Amino acid sequence: MKIRKPTIHVFIILCLVILAAAPQVVYGNFRIVVIPDTQNESQYAPAMFTAQTQWIVDNKSNIAFVAHVGDVVNTCTSSSQYNNADAAMDLLDIDNVPYGVSPGNHDQANSGVCGSTSLYPTYFGTPRFSSKPYFGGSLDHYNHYFFFSAGGMDLIIIFLQYNPGTTQLDWADARLKDNPNRRGIVVSHNMLNLNDTWSYSSIYENLKDNPNLFLMLCGHNHSTSDGEAMITATYNGNTVYAILSDYQDFESYTGGGWLRILEFDPSADRITVTAYSPYIPGYGSSFTLSYNMLTPLYGDVAPADCDVDGSDLAAWIAAGAPAGLNAAAFADNFGRNACP
Repeated sequence: MKIRKPTIHVFIILCLVILAAAPQVVYGNFRIVVIPDTQNESQYAPAMFTAQTQWIVDNKSNIAFVAHVGDVVNTCTSSSQYNNADAAMDLLDIDNVPYGVSPGNHDQANSGVCGSTSLYPTYFGTPRFSSKPYFGGSLDHYNHYFFFSAGGMDLIIIFLQYNPGTTQLDWADARLKDNPNRRGIVVSHNMLNLNDTWSYSSIYENLKDNPNLFLMLCGHNHSTSDGEAMITATYNGNTVYAILSDYQDFESYTGGGWLRILEFDPSADRITVTAYSPYIPGYGSSFTLSYNMLTPLYGDVAPADCDVDGSDLAAWIAAGAPAGLNAAAFADNFGRNACP
């Protein structure tokens, strides 16, 4: 519904007075945990892998999602290595902790490291995830996506194969465009070099026009002294953080049981990224990123008339804001087009 402009101005002032007296929506903190390359753990130190997933289970109360960035095993035809990995990841299944896995070059058939046959689809292909309530869908055994909600936000997380090509990237692009109301995360094994440059830029270049994309997670590149990298990329005003985590050469080439923990604080628009090993135990690097979580994406709220005006806010006040959204923050968008 449209209202004449003089009425809108008066109405906005009245609504903001009402909002000032209304209780604020509480946005709870939550965490996404990254499991870096576990190939050496699966082969040489399975107890280290189990310590990681057991810690996740023990601290699952505010863990919204777990992302394994690939190279689950060293040898893609080794049933003993995959059995070790399966036992560790089963702990998440038993306690219903949402997670996904991106295959690495040591997992994926015809990757250059793995030959024409791989056990990955048997252990971590579509059947492992398809019955889970957060499963969104798949392109094949190597490419999946999932939905979850946390901190008043709806999210989509897409797991892509090692070095995805046009078919996989078009599929991922369609998933982001089909879900403009969900903030997007993309996980793929190879994206960054340790010197904070792109090792495989095609993923970002093909997906960067999606304004809901904000985070990319990867592994793959590593050294005995460094297992981290990051790029902050901006396109059309939208910032995307790409973060590499791979500690496989640490602690005598076992990986040391390191995890990367991303803690989201929506009330402060802040993501704190921390390295932690529950096996050692001990903390590593830590830094913060700025990300706007309070202001809804336009896709979160698309009124029938596509115009964010006083009538829309009036409906929010009368019936309550849509679940998890903040009417006071949305008030900043008056007069802007809300339709993608």
